[in-house]
Amino acid sequence: MIFNQRVYWDKLKKKYYYPVYEEFNIEKRAKIISWLKEEIISYIGRKKHYQDIQDILKFTYVSKVTISKIHKNAKVQEKLPEQKFKVKNSEFIYINADDCYFPVWNKNQHPEFRFWNSIKNKLKIKRKNKVNPENLKNFLKAWKYFCNGQYDELIAFLIETKVNKDTLKIFVNNKEGIINQPAIWNIGCSAESDIQHLVKSQTKGAKIYAYPTLINMLMATANYLNSKNYINSA
Repeated sequence: MIFNQRVYWDKLKKKYYYPVYEEFNIEKRAKIISWLKEEIISYIGRKKHYQDIQDILKFTYVSKVTISKIHKNAKVQEKLPEQKFKVKNSEFIYINADDCYFPVWNKNQHPEFRFWNSIKNKLKIKRKNKVNPENLKNFLKAWKYFCNGQYDELIAFLIETKVNKDTLKIFVNNKEGIINQPAIWNIGCSAESDIQHLVKSQTKGAKIYAYPTLINMLMATANYLNSKNYINSA
């Protein structure tokens, strides 16, 4: 609610006195009562747009700017489930590990990309409209070596065809992954897109966030999902 209040000047202590602040436990110079601030913070990890929060708390007349500032300055702590999930010997756990980037505002209010897993500038084979027959032949042969897990043959062929050093380094440093390509248990994965979609699905759909807001949002969502999964498995 919006209300008027009386402010008194304390002649002895030489400072202003706000009786209403003490009565309703409002921090000094704060315009938001503590319970309302906590309520707004509780929506960080629940995929609520600022407009949604305004609609839910419309009786408070809270603005989108205020909601944004509260979400940005919140101190969200990681909370892991009290009980670890038990996995049977016959069960498999599949983990997607790859890079993911999301646009955020930096300190100078300019957009930039933040990367996770510190994998940057990863090189990929680019498809062009016109394909050189010799290059296509070499690509198919290299692809065959790769799919069959023939690491030594693949590396020798890449050296023979004189690929650039950066591309060669990627394959040389992934020996185990190449050897395991034909393994029965290797189902493959689309890790990069999966993780990207996961991160975006946990946000509220905005194209860009302040970096602290994004971290708070992902942390709060992880806490919510961990708590939800623990309750469902109990």
